[in-house]
Amino acid sequence: MNLQNNVKKIRQAKGVKQKSVAEFLNISQMRYSRIENTNKSIDPIMLEKIAKFLDVDVSFF
Repeated sequence: MNLQNNVKKIRQAKGVKQKSVAEFLNISQMRYSRIENTNKSIDPIMLEKIAKFLDVDVSFF
């Protein structure tokens, strides 16, 4: 499983909507969707912010 799938699985397991994460990151929901659904690498700073929002350690991804 890749990093993007891990982010998505954790978000879904916590019952969090993409829109909520996007608002926290100050980006559009569409942009956040692309983060989860493409194979491009995730910017490390963005990944840290996602981990903070989901209340997990970044190594958990």
